[in-house]
Amino acid sequence: MSSINSRSFKLCSHLAGLAVSCLLLVCVAGLAIEPAIANGRRADWGTGSRYRVASEYTARALTDQACRLIDQQSYLEAVEKLEGALVMAPQSASVHGNLGLALNRLGRVDEAVDHLKTAVELSPREPAPLLTLANAYQRSGHLAEAADAYARFLQYFPDDRDAQVVRGLVTGLKQELARERH
Repeated sequence: MSSINSRSFKLCSHLAGLAVSCLLLVCVAGLAIEPAIANGRRADWGTGSRYRVASEYTARALTDQACRLIDQQSYLEAVEKLEGALVMAPQSASVHGNLGLALNRLGRVDEAVDHLKTAVELSPREPAPLLTLANAYQRSGHLAEAADAYARFLQYFPDDRDAQVVRGLVTGLKQELARERH
């Protein structure tokens, strides 16, 4: 390696190290007050609060990375990121919902259903986890549960852009269930 390339590499490494240090400093200290104020809470500079907010911020960053991986159909990598986010934010509907989506796409439907049910419990008025839960039920052969989840979606979101398609799914599932009974 030439001396110019060597110096460039050392400079880039040094700058990258500074950038990471600054990012961590912003995550732990600087941004600790912003979410508290945005959520109408008094900012608490106690150690526990600072690390809790930093963990929530990190969980959001991991979830954002996982969403990009899901878009790229890299579901296994997305699951790994979301499992890390889940440790830091176990009450996040977004983490549970996206984890359920990725697991469902991997065919790990039972695990997906557990996370999707949690996402729906944490945020019952959010359409995406409810639709994904209905799909997971349908994939696993639980047609009555799928029809119920789709019907709940229509109850909460009758004017959603997917409502017409969901109405057709509910009708089809009910017909299939009626045939199974006879």
